Amino acid sequence: DGSSGFRGEVARLEELEQLVTTALSALPRACGHCGCHSLQLGRPLLKCTACAGAYYCNRDCQRRAWPSHKLSCQKKG
Repeated sequence: DGSSGFRGEVARLEELEQLVTTALSALPRACGHCGCHSLQLGRPLLKCTACAGAYYCNRDCQRRAWPSHKLSCQKKG
């Protein structure tokens, strides 16, 4: 049956997506405005609360980056 092969491929792709997501989350993040890394700060960066896809070292960098970030920011959910 061809559909079980397709389901198997989908399951493998979903597993691969999870592995990639896990690997990427382990990388040091960079501030979306000034570019400093969490390793430089010695603490995690702040995450955009709307999309969770942008990171900033502080509120000032988040405010300064907003004019460009708002063009791609899409609320989760």
